[in-house]
Amino acid sequence: MFSVQLEQRVSLKFLVKLGKMFAEVYAMLEEVYGTCKGHYQDFNFYKVADAVIATLHSANLFFETLKPWELKKNPDTLNELNVVLHLALETLRVSAILLQPLIPNICGRLLDKMGVGEGERFFGDAEKLSWANEEFRERKLTPEKLVLFKRIVTEQGGKSRQDAKKV
Repeated sequence: MFSVQLEQRVSLKFLVKLGKMFAEVYAMLEEVYGTCKGHYQDFNFYKVADAVIATLHSANLFFETLKPWELKKNPDTLNELNVVLHLALETLRVSAILLQPLIPNICGRLLDKMGVGEGERFFGDAEKLSWANEEFRERKLTPEKLVLFKRIVTEQGGKSRQDAKKV
């Protein structure tokens, strides 16, 4: 269903560029729920984190390679930009839901930022991908800035650890 809709809105040249990388992220996102469910049932929480991190790494490579900041500059590539952002944000939504039992506060803040309602954050909601859901709706990001992980700066004699290593 998603691929048919995608082909109608996105240029063939862009689909060729997406190719294997898109298929990899798509497949990982389709499988990560089942993988994590099994790991949670076996109390292998570190494997849950590993599976989600692998999915996030794949989506990050996809995002960096397709450079949405450049797609944004050209009005003719708006559909392509939407595909890249949709896949990236859906990966974040699913990942945050799957990691909630391990890092609830951070995941809660991310889901708040993404406009995911309290009733849409249950574990089973990670199985329902947006492009397979007939009730799909657009979400707006909240305007507030969000920093999930603050940069760690350690002072050593008035210099940060990073500066000390450069010397």
